[in-house]
Amino acid sequence: MRIEKLLFAACLCLLFGFNTAHAQKDEKSDVLLLGFELRGDDTVQSLQEHDAEVIEASDQYLQQTLNNGTSFQVIDTPESQALLAEARQKFNLERCNGCEFDLAEKVDARYVVVPWVFRMSVLIQTLYIEVRDVKTQNTVLRVVRDYRGNTEKAWQRAIDSAVLEINESYQ
Repeated sequence: MRIEKLLFAACLCLLFGFNTAHAQKDEKSDVLLLGFELRGDDTVQSLQEHDAEVIEASDQYLQQTLNNGTSFQVIDTPESQALLAEARQKFNLERCNGCEFDLAEKVDARYVVVPWVFRMSVLIQTLYIEVRDVKTQNTVLRVVRDYRGNTEKAWQRAIDSAVLEINESYQ
């Protein structure tokens, strides 16, 4: 009788532990996504309108890809958008000496995702995506992808590759 009770208790523990682990794996971490910044050679006047369009499309694509392909859920509320818009007027968010953590705390984000592109030339670019932990204020993951082309499709391929690595790191 005693062995049966122990086995029953062990089964309950295993079942309960499995359900808890499964629930934790399915939970998504809230992240604040700062928009893309373009660094490097961004002085070509004829490309500035095109760059703005590609950056806006890439911001939306990265948000959608993070929401659908990772354990992250991007906080996209009117409050978060207003905070980001106000901060962008004052700072370069990718290099604002910790302001990203203050913004993330205001919207209860666990992580901040900081994307930027360094343009060597019109053809050669490098995508950077950093995941920063709000509590520790440390960069917990940095993904770097070199790519060619200044088209929406080229940016999307680089984003897809980077998000795949992010997803593998957080499984």
